[in-house]
Amino acid sequence: MWDMNIKEVRESLEVILEYVKQSRKREKFLIRCKLSDLKRIRKIFWKILKQLEEKTRTLNIKPILNRYNEKIHKLRKKKNKYYVTPNSKNKIFKRLEIFSEEEILEAIDNFSRDSWWVSHNAHRGIQWFFHTNDRIELFLNLPKRDQQQEEEITDPAILKLKKLTESTVKKVCLIKKESKTSNKNGT
Repeated sequence: MWDMNIKEVRESLEVILEYVKQSRKREKFLIRCKLSDLKRIRKIFWKILKQLEEKTRTLNIKPILNRYNEKIHKLRKKKNKYYVTPNSKNKIFKRLEIFSEEEILEAIDNFSRDSWWVSHNAHRGIQWFFHTNDRIELFLNLPKRDQQQEEEITDPAILKLKKLTESTVKKVCLIKKESKTSNKNGT
């Protein structure tokens, strides 16, 4: 439905305006209009163009809103459409100037896979998530927690430290048990 290119629409509107201007100058035209009519026509054309741009921009962010709603935080709906404030939409549009849609979707996925980020920041909302380019870059490069834990387990220094910690905890537990039993016996 919205397959048209905004650039083509803008160019065609400019051609129409130019035609009206030229025909007004020649006075051999079928359309007679005053300068005030021409200005009114221009305003209407630009209003139509602005609405078309806004509609296509909204359609472009729909997959992003769907993924955000599904993975991070439920968005409020109004008449079966996501209700997103204009400021939030503008933030998404600004991020789309730098990042591709696929990169933003990947950032949302990376964020949703990390339980710490989700538990501490998911409630902050869509405007927080898209606040800066740096934040999207951070989530794009966010390492997976599962991989970090696997790497930690295979690291020999960490394994040695874990064994020492476990043996220390066992000794402390044994000492506490012995002191409790000795207190009960009266010694």
